Amino acid sequence: MKHSGSICSKKILLIVSCIALIISGALLSIEYIPQKNYSIKNEESSLVYLGEYVGISYSPTVEQVSDDEINQAILYNLYSHSYTEPITDRTHVVSGDVVYYDLVICHNNDIIQVKNDICRVIGKTINFPELEEQLLKTEVGKTFKFSYIVPEDSESIYNGETLVIEGTLLSVNRLIEFDLNDDFVKSYFGVNTVSDFHDMIKSTLSASKDEEQKDYDFYSIIKVICNNSKFIINKSELNEMYEATLSKYDKIAYTYDMEIDTYVKNILNMNMGSFKKYCREECLFIIESNFVLTEICNRENFIITDAEYKAKYDEYGYSQLDLLRSPELKNDVTSIIINEKIKDFLIQVSVAETN
Repeated sequence: MKHSGSICSKKILLIVSCIALIISGALLSIEYIPQKNYSIKNEESSLVYLGEYVGISYSPTVEQVSDDEINQAILYNLYSHSYTEPITDRTHVVSGDVVYYDLVICHNNDIIQVKNDICRVIGKTINFPELEEQLLKTEVGKTFKFSYIVPEDSESIYNGETLVIEGTLLSVNRLIEFDLNDDFVKSYFGVNTVSDFHDMIKSTLSASKDEEQKDYDFYSIIKVICNNSKFIINKSELNEMYEATLSKYDKIAYTYDMEIDTYVKNILNMNMGSFKKYCREECLFIIESNFVLTEICNRENFIITDAEYKAKYDEYGYSQLDLLRSPELKNDVTSIIINEKIKDFLIQVSVAETN
């Protein structure tokens, strides 16, 4: 079965959304600076003049799974199988208790953050000694309030400033934990020994990291191809995506009970001018990437075999009945497979530069 341009042009959007997630997921951790390879006009549609996309040189992302990451994952899996029991014979907090509490953080009498129903383990998962001290001397149902001076060397925008933190202790619970032993891992994870469990965790983390590194390598390659190409960008298309992006962040800010400017300042550590500039550049790159990937897809004419369809259906648990009830599922699977193929193709035909 061959899928040419008409299918690719509809399906390539998913992989572009993945690029958008890479960019916005760690805001500004990857900096994209648009090149002078485009013009923005009131044309009916955007155009791309595709540059070279074979033999692209890029610096691969290579990172091994550390012992600390493995140990943290083991502890997480151990902790995820623990459970809590309400403590009814006392209302005060001691080390080892699981506490639930609300927090309101203020600066100059303005609320900058509200957190509800926070769950932490006293002496284990609170990296804030001043807060833990307050919780240890507060009874269930009571409130606490204290001032905190943000260290000068912190990454916060409130360096050296005084914050007022007020909270309510909601409940105190006893943590029931399992011991990490062969019986535990055999019962819950289907492996025979703790050593086997360690190897399983390492393999899982390595596969996840390899896929993540592959996404970043793909992103690096797309940046180079975009720089090699020429674009005519439709102004209304760019503006529409830009406004939708701002609306998306506005909704995110709402979930934090903040106005967008407060969210940008306190959570993203940016001013509105830089934030809007970044969003517009992000939108421009997404449009460029969309056209580049679609054009490459048109030229390469990727083929999807019946076996590849079946493997993907099995992976996602789709039955023939599901496909009959929802024909659009096949379109979704087609999109996923094409996206995987174009990613693998570009990495394969590119040159990884190593030091």
